[in-house]
Amino acid sequence: MKRIISLLLVLACVFSFVGCGLLKAVMTKDYDAEAKTFTFREMQITLTESFSVDDESDDEIWYESFNETSVSIDKFERTADDKIAFPTTHDYLEALSLDIEAESISDIYQVDGVTYMTYDTETLGFEFTYFLTVLFSDDAIWHVHFICDTEDYPTYKEHFIKWAKTICFTEN
Repeated sequence: MKRIISLLLVLACVFSFVGCGLLKAVMTKDYDAEAKTFTFREMQITLTESFSVDDESDDEIWYESFNETSVSIDKFERTADDKIAFPTTHDYLEALSLDIEAESISDIYQVDGVTYMTYDTETLGFEFTYFLTVLFSDDAIWHVHFICDTEDYPTYKEHFIKWAKTICFTEN
């Protein structure tokens, strides 16, 4: 009987330690986790270790956090005509804002070298805010969406800007 009780106590301790570790992972905010750099094609972005690749195709990747946010990166071909029509990311975002179907679209902002706009959408009864920044590389236009619950956006805005500032491109 003592062996069974001892075994049960050991198992309870093991489950407690495992449970605490999982609870800590769930309770750690995305922005409090350690920094981690991800690479998609020739783009690099530093998020945190709470993110992992959720889905990837040739021209798109989704990073999901266990906790609260997502990052979607889309790569589009940049033609000579695009370079003439949209000399700046601000010009491109202005044109893009006309095609976005959303409940609300913000003005275009520039903070710490990051040009972005936000828009809100509802999906399956949930309100999401999309923080969209656009970057140009030599041959591509990159749409980077940082996504969170609308109610969490005031908290995440500064982190989205911080993460967007880490984006860089490697040589082909």
